[in-house]
Amino acid sequence: RKIIKNNPENNYWRYKFGINLYLENNIKEAILVLEDLYNTHKINTTESNDSLNLNESTNNYKNEKQNNKQDNKNNIIDNHLIKEQTFLTEKEFSILCYYLGQINFSIDNYELAETYYLEGINSTPHIILNYIGLADLYKLKEKYEKSIKYYTSAIKKDSSLSSLYPVLAEIYELVGDESRAFYYWNRSFAANINRNYAKNRINEISKKNPEFIIKERESKDLSRADINWLMLKDYSLDSSIIPSLRIGIVENVNKVSFKAGADFDIKNKDIILVEGKGKENYSIEYNNYKYKIYHNDKLIKTV
Repeated sequence: RKIIKNNPENNYWRYKFGINLYLENNIKEAILVLEDLYNTHKINTTESNDSLNLNESTNNYKNEKQNNKQDNKNNIIDNHLIKEQTFLTEKEFSILCYYLGQINFSIDNYELAETYYLEGINSTPHIILNYIGLADLYKLKEKYEKSIKYYTSAIKKDSSLSSLYPVLAEIYELVGDESRAFYYWNRSFAANINRNYAKNRINEISKKNPEFIIKERESKDLSRADINWLMLKDYSLDSSIIPSLRIGIVENVNKVSFKAGADFDIKNKDIILVEGKGKENYSIEYNNYKYKIYHNDKLIKTV
């Protein structure tokens, strides 16, 4: 394994080096490296508008690397070339903004941290790190409405962020919206996040607002109102004749609910995902290329 030669002219190397400094809690050096890289990137991208675009520059780089492959052996780790690039990709720049936001957040430079997070979001909207960083910042500054906005935006972009449910529940309690707090404590409980504390908060809120329990049940019933339930009436059929039921989720529908009369298996290509119990409620939800399986509204499997 070759050691990568330190190259301060290589923006990709500086990007990785600066992030590693931050992760090692070397804040002073990290901010120098990453701010310098940020300024260099802004200059380079400005100049590129008057010359080659990013695709042309990347193609030139690839051609040059191929022609000089023998001369670049010292820049190889596990047979992958380290990019000696002039530009950061949009994703790398967005992540750079996130770490600069985190650094300035940690040293109480909140206004500049906010600027970096917002620039990261504008650069690459699908990178959720900046949404969470910005939401954390607004929470600390007690700008709760803005904090809620960016936490919920992060969840919409990545539904696996169930760890944010109790955070949102606490914020809604702080702003006096116990209905929404109750909703997110229930989501937290179902996702098994801070489960005991979530249960205590659900009990406390429901004591003061018993109508919330009814509303929660009604919302679940309403979500199932349009389900076309089918029942197999001929129970004499041998299981070998009807060995399985294929469940599909059609366009514009991301969740299906069902109940079986006997124990069953949920399979995917003959792999058993869940061993289900008869006469109990199950549902499968599809979102962001992931399937979530629920048993009595509790998340039990993500694939």
